[in-house]
Formats: sequence, C-alpha cells, structure tokens
Amino acid sequence: MPTAIITSDLHLGFDPVDCIQFQKDKMLQLDPAVIIIAGDIGESAKNFRKCLSLFSDVECPVGVVIGNHDLYAYDKKYPSEDLWTRVLPGIVKKLGLVWMEEENIIINGTAFVGTVGWYDYSAKTVNMPDRFYDEEKGAIISDGEYINWLRTDKEFAADILAGLVKRLEKAQKDPAIKRIVVVTHVPLFPEQMVHLAGDNQYADAYFGNFTMGREILRFSKVTDVISGHTHRPVDDMVGKIRIQIVPSDYFKPAFIVLEL
Repeated sequence: MPTAIITSDLHLGFDPVDCIQFQKDKMLQLDPAVIIIAGDIGESAKNFRKCLSLFSDVECPVGVVIGNHDLYAYDKKYPSEDLWTRVLPGIVKKLGLVWMEEENIIINGTAFVGTVGWYDYSAKTVNMPDRFYDEEKGAIISDGEYINWLRTDKEFAADILAGLVKRLEKAQKDPAIKRIVVVTHVPLFPEQMVHLAGDNQYADAYFGNFTMGREILRFSKVTDVISGHTHRPVDDMVGKIRIQIVPSDYFKPAFIVLEL
C-alpha cells in the first residue's frame, strides 16, 4: 500500500546534518509516494537550503510548508518579509520541490493541502486583549525578537487562511479527489495542544490557530490534519478527522507515516 510521510521541525543548525540524513534514509526505506516537510526546516536561509537539498534527489514529490523559525531574520541580508515573499519559495522551487502555499499535491485520489498556518491568538488560554499578545510577543517567545516584518500576526494569519480555503475548495470540488490531508506547521485544534507543568501559559497564544481549524471542519473530504511546532506528539480525533502532531524534537527528528 502506498504511503505518505510527514515530518517537521528538523531545525538544521540546531540539529546536525547527520541526524537529519539518518531520518531521511529511514523514510526512503519505506518507499513513500510523497514526503511533506511541515516547517522549522533550518535556522537561517542557508540552513533552510542545506536541509532541503538533502531531499532534492528524492524520486517522489516533496512538499514544503515553512515554520516560524524559517522566517527568523538571523542574517541582515534577508529580512523576514523577503524570506516569506521571495527567498524561501525561491529555494523550494529551485530545488524542484513543491511550495505548498501555492500548490496542492495529489496522490492516488488524496490531496495534500498545506500551509504554515500561523497563530491569530485564538489558542490563548490567558484572557488578555489581543493587543497585549501583539505588543508583548518579544517578552514571551523568540518570534518577537527574530521576526522583523511590519505584519501583525492576525493580519498574516488571515491572509494565510484565505489562501488555504481556496486550495481546500479546489480539492473539495474535484470529483477525482476522495480524501484531503491538511498539513500545517501551527496546530489547529485544542486537542493538538499538550500542556506540561511549568509552561508559560501566555505562550499558548502563539502555538495554535483554532480559527483555521473551525474553517477546515466545513470540508467533508478532510480526513487528517497533521501539524508540527509544539514538539509534543498527539494522535487523537476531532469528529471524523484524525489529528496528529509530528513527534520531532531538537536532536530527535521524527516522522509520521500515513497509508494512502
């Protein structure tokens, strides 16, 4: 039976090349029909390219969804806006991979629809005004320090959602597509969030987009939602949709296998 492999949070630059190469070799032993990498790929544009280059010789389609770390402006040469609009999609396309913010991947009647997702503060558990989470972001998570564009999180999340809905509608209307698998970096459902003692509860606002999750529930062909970002594995159900979090962590990249 053909399979899809979804991985995320490879973090090349924190994680060494050998660690990621080992996981890639394990993936290829399964002879996948498609591989999707769901964000936080490399720390800096250089490492983003280096990481994806490891997958450029794979024979099956390789889809790419970016994560928040991929937008970090570590290098003054590439501010976050340039990374999003030009640099990262350019790297993906030049390597012959699929930039999933623009294109679905269709395998055996299954459409893989992907997006970074981004957070719109709908996952917050401390009921502060959204303005608080916008203004205090740098004191709570590193995104506020390293992402240097003028977009607000809610504006960016709304733009991303609009694009995702268009791609979902296209797949939903296609009679040849029987199943839709949504792959995101940011989790979309409360059931994907795992809380541990000692967590900063204010940080929850930056770890989910439940608005997007509610939109996805409108599409009857969606059977799976697979996300990254939290480094905390989840395998659960929301209605008829199976929801998972890729169990990658720093120095421990991992992947999920999905039967098609």
